[in-house]
Formats: sequence, C-alpha cells, structure tokens
Amino acid sequence: MRRLERRARGEEIGIKLEYLQTLHDKHEAWLCPRVIRGAESDFDRVTSTEVPDVIRESVCHVDDERVAALKGVPILILEYDDDINMESDMHVKDDYRKKVEIFVDYVRQKRK
Repeated sequence: MRRLERRARGEEIGIKLEYLQTLHDKHEAWLCPRVIRGAESDFDRVTSTEVPDVIRESVCHVDDERVAALKGVPILILEYDDDINMESDMHVKDDYRKKVEIFVDYVRQKRK
C-alpha cells in the first residue's frame, strides 16, 4: 500500500488492501498453485546441483496440469517485505538484482 501511496497514480486511488491481497493470492494460485503462504508448502523446491547455491532455495518449477504450457518452467521467488524501501535500501536492491541476474544466466544455460 505504501508503494501505491508514494506513486500517487490517479487510477490507483481508492484501491483497497483487500482487493490487492485477493489479486496477489489469485496470481500465486495460478502461477504456483501448490505454494501456500504462511503454511507448510508441498511445492517442490529445486535441489538439483545445476541451480546455483545463491538462488537454489528461491527457485521452483511449475508442476501443475492446469498450467501445462508452463510445466517445468523455472520460477524465481523473491520474498518481499513491505518494510523494505526499495528506493533507498541499495543493499536489498543490489541483492535482488544479483539474484535475478544469476537466475537469468541459469535459465539461459538450461535452454542450451
């Protein structure tokens, strides 16, 4: 919500937190149907040694017939804390950037 307020976009005025949470939950249910926030997850985390150590705990593969076109596609899950200020916390921003770069390199190698 803080990011919405800081952006102050006219089309975002009046958006309720409940709506955003519902949208977020539906997105995760579609993309990662077996990931359950705040509960024990049975989503298979990647344990293969081909995934770099730095991102291994953050990489999953889609494994759901409802999204068969994405089956086996790697996903990088970056945890986000609402208390993080991405505009001023350069350490966190740099950490995210590095993880994304490593993930992109991993995906490129996997496609070869």
